[in-house]
Amino acid sequence: MNIYKLQNEISEALSEPLKYVDYDKNFKLLIAPENFGDFSLNISFKLAKALKKSPKDISDELIKYLNLPYFENLSNDGGYINIKLGNTFYKEFLKELLDKKSKYFIKEPLDKKIQVEFVSANPTGPLHVGNGRGAVIGDVVSNVLKSRGYEVEKEYYVNDAGNKMDLFAQSIRYWYLKNFGKELEFPEEGYAGDYIKRIADVLTEIFKDRFLHYDYKKQIEVFKILGEYILLGDANSNIEELKTLRKNLKFDFPSILESLRLFGVYYDNVFFESSLYEGKLVKVEEDLEIPERLSQVLSVLKERNLLYKKDGAWWFKATQFKDDKDRVLVKATGEPTYTLTDIAYHVDKFKRGHSKAIDVWGADHFGHVITMKALLEGVGIGGDFLDVILYQIVHFFENGVEVMMSKHTGKFYPLSDLIEKVGKDAARFFFLMKSSDTHLNFDIDLALKQSFDNPVFYVQYTYARLHNIVEEAKKRGVEFLDFDSAFNEPIDPVERRIFNSIFYLNSILDDISLDYAVHRIPTFTLDIARDINFFYQNYRVLGEENPKVRTKRFILVKASLIVLGFLFDLMGIEKKEHM
Repeated sequence: MNIYKLQNEISEALSEPLKYVDYDKNFKLLIAPENFGDFSLNISFKLAKALKKSPKDISDELIKYLNLPYFENLSNDGGYINIKLGNTFYKEFLKELLDKKSKYFIKEPLDKKIQVEFVSANPTGPLHVGNGRGAVIGDVVSNVLKSRGYEVEKEYYVNDAGNKMDLFAQSIRYWYLKNFGKELEFPEEGYAGDYIKRIADVLTEIFKDRFLHYDYKKQIEVFKILGEYILLGDANSNIEELKTLRKNLKFDFPSILESLRLFGVYYDNVFFESSLYEGKLVKVEEDLEIPERLSQVLSVLKERNLLYKKDGAWWFKATQFKDDKDRVLVKATGEPTYTLTDIAYHVDKFKRGHSKAIDVWGADHFGHVITMKALLEGVGIGGDFLDVILYQIVHFFENGVEVMMSKHTGKFYPLSDLIEKVGKDAARFFFLMKSSDTHLNFDIDLALKQSFDNPVFYVQYTYARLHNIVEEAKKRGVEFLDFDSAFNEPIDPVERRIFNSIFYLNSILDDISLDYAVHRIPTFTLDIARDINFFYQNYRVLGEENPKVRTKRFILVKASLIVLGFLFDLMGIEKKEHM
C-alpha cells in the first residue's frame, strides 16, 4: 500500500457517482488537521462549480461511496472529507515499507532525461562558502528527481572564456613576472586575492623562467590554462600541456571540483564554454563570421526574422518574447556576448536529448532568466525547456561577527575551510534549511555544537538512538510477534502521526520535483525526528511486557530508521549509527 494506490482506490470508488461530471481529477490526499483524522480530501471544492452545490452537501453524498476497507471513520468538515484509517491500512502499508525499505520511496523509471547544472563558478579562484548553497540545492534537487524516476545528468559549466578569464591570467602574470624582478602595474579590476600570488609562485617553482620571454598574448594564454587547471582540477586533464604541472603540482587548497567532492557533490559531466568556440568559422552574413556552434543559433534566428544589425552589433528581437529590451548577441567588434554563448550552451543541452534543463543561479542573475527563455522561444525550443532556481545570498556568522567574502579583494571564506571546520553534514543541512528565495544566516558556532540545539546533530542522534534499539534487540534476543498480532492493538496518536508522515513522504517529494523547494526535506526530517524522540522518551519498546505492543513499537522503530536513512541520502548526510 502506498499513497498512489490509495488515491487510485478512492478515485475508483467515486467513479460511479461522478461518471457524468466533468471536473479536475487531479485531487490529492492532504494531511488532516490534528484531531480531524489522518488524511482529508478537498475534492468537493473542485466539484462545487460543476455541480452547483456547496462543498459540504457534495461531501455528504460522496462519503456514502467511500466504503473502502482501510477506512475506520469518515467525517465532513465544511466540505473537507476527513479520513481516519484503520489498522488494516497500517498493516498493509508497513509490510510493504519493511519489505522494500528505501525502495518504497523510489518511483518507476520514466523515459525522461533532465539536466541539472549548478555552481558553475568562474574558475578564477577557490569556491567560497556562498557557492555552497547553490551546490547543495542542485545536488539535492537531482537526488529528488532521481527518486521520482527521472534520468538525471548533473553538469558543471566552466566559464573559461571571456574578460574575467583574461583578468585572471593578467593577475597571475603580474606576480609571475614580479618573481623575476619585473615591475608592472597591477591590472585594473584584476584579482587581488592572495591565492593568485600563490598560483604564480607554484608556476615559478615548477616552470622556472620558461614563460618569461613569451610575448604578452602567449603569456596570457598559458597563465589562463595553467591557472585554470590549478583551480579546477582534473576536469581538463586531457590537455597535453599540463603533464608537467600534473606531475609536480603542490598546492595548499583543494581545486574547485575537489572542494565539491569534499562537499559530497559529484558531476556526471563537465562542459567547457571554450568548446563552443571550437571548429571552423562560418559566415552568417557578409560581415558576420563566427564559430560554427555559435553560428547555428544565429542562423536559426536569422531564418525566423529575429536577428537584425544596429550600430555595428547583431541583436535578437527579445521584446517579441516579453523581454524588456532587445539583446546584443554579437558586439560591433565581432565578439560574441555571454548571452549568445549561454543560449548556444542550452541548445546543446536540448540536442543531447534532455526534456528539461534546470539551472541553479545566484539571485543576481534574475534579469537573465527572461532573456534565456525568450531566446529558447526564438530558436524554437520553447521557454518551458528551462527552469531556473534562484537562490539568495548567505550571510555567515562566526563568534557573532559576519564573515565577509570577495574573490576580487581576496577576503573570502573558502568552502573547503567551512567543510573542514563544521563538517560536510552540518554544512549541507544548514544550507538547505531555508527556502532558496530567502536570505540565509549560517551560524558557524551553532553548526559546531554537539547538542540538540544543532539541528543536524539532533536528527543524526535520533537515527543513532533508533539503531541502538535494533542492536539491543539482537543482543538480548527479544522476541517479536507477526504483523497481524501487532496491529490488533490500538495505534497511539504519536505512532499514528509518525506512520502517516512516512506514508505521505512520496506526495511531498512529488511536489518538490515540480517546485524544487528542497528546504522542505530538512523541515520534514526535523518534524518527524521530534515525533520519534517524543515516542522514544515516553514509550517503552524492548522493555514493554505486552508482546503485541512491543512488536508494534519495534515496527515503528524499523520504519523510522528506513525513512530517516532515505531522507539522509536525499540530503547527502551520513547515517551515523553511533554517536
